[in-house]
Amino acid sequence: GKIIQAMRKAKVVNPVILLDEVDKMSMDFRGDPASALLEVLDPEQNKNFSDYFLEVGYDVSQVMFILTANVIDAIPGPLLDRMDLVMLSGYTDAEKYDISQKFLVPKLFKEYAVSTRQLEITPDSIKKLISDYTKEAGVRQLDRVLAQVVRKSLGNFLKDGAPKKIKITPKDLEALLGVARYRKEAM
Repeated sequence: GKIIQAMRKAKVVNPVILLDEVDKMSMDFRGDPASALLEVLDPEQNKNFSDYFLEVGYDVSQVMFILTANVIDAIPGPLLDRMDLVMLSGYTDAEKYDISQKFLVPKLFKEYAVSTRQLEITPDSIKKLISDYTKEAGVRQLDRVLAQVVRKSLGNFLKDGAPKKIKITPKDLEALLGVARYRKEAM
């Protein structure tokens, strides 16, 4: 039903439809979305695709579907056979560092109303956060960990007798976040 609605909304018969995180689809009492998607993606069947909800035949052979997934193993095999895979690598540590310096840290400082005169997160501590406390292709976890560092630092800043400026170094991370979760290993 959603595919037919998207085509009606786009007002074209050959739209590009993005289906995000298909690896998280699961079967429940309402049906199996992977089976329905398999039927839609099968070139032998999608000329006469029949939606069970609307019970109307529809030609979806001209639709381009782009599906995203984080984990290929969670996608059912027959569905995976109907797809052309394009593997995209994640950010390098250097790119994550640049993103954190240019976007994440300034965003967090603005969100928590902190100035650089009150709190400083050293470049080495950000690099240690990236290597020892996050392990993902993107920067969501890095953003969460940085927010945790800022919040805990603010808690320390507000205590009686705290210094007027807090400087976070790599040595401070274990006290703020606990033991490092990941270790770099040689290949």
